[in-house]
Amino acid sequence: MESEKMNLIAAGFMFLLAVFVIYLTLTQFVTEQAVGGGPFANSAFYPQVIAGVIIFLSVILAVSMLIKIKRAAQQHPFTEDEPVSEEQTIPMEVPEPEGEGVPPVDVADKPSKLMILMVAAVLVIYTILLELLGYWLTTPIFMVVLFRVLKVKNWISTIVLALASTAVLYLFFSEILEVVLPYGRLGLFG
Repeated sequence: MESEKMNLIAAGFMFLLAVFVIYLTLTQFVTEQAVGGGPFANSAFYPQVIAGVIIFLSVILAVSMLIKIKRAAQQHPFTEDEPVSEEQTIPMEVPEPEGEGVPPVDVADKPSKLMILMVAAVLVIYTILLELLGYWLTTPIFMVVLFRVLKVKNWISTIVLALASTAVLYLFFSEILEVVLPYGRLGLFG
């Protein structure tokens, strides 16, 4: 039941985030007079398509979680406040694991809530700095910080991956999709 509630919260958050992205693309590109078509229209169109897909998927997730919660409530009509008698419980025996071959679960392999919050904070800071400093300065720094948050241990690998991914993303968006990447208000690399 707890995971369904968390999924419902996540669906709501993703829905609001996608609506915010659509709002930004509709207002930001109008204020920058980038509605004339061509590459500027592309740079607004793709985020809107992705945001639309996220809205669709978040609605599906929310509806499926609500159905799951409703079914669970119908199958188990007892509330937390209501005491359960012995006749209403089902005795269960949990089998002991056989032998010593059962590996322990390593909690460190799962992403922690702190790591998820750090990635979200890095994304928000990147979005803010992208408009100010531009793609070529902000993206490699963002990638280095992101790889360090995700615990890539080797600095050389981190820097090479950051520079390579920045170049590949530039080629994909600028050359293939013909999206104009931000130069920044400072005019660096523009």
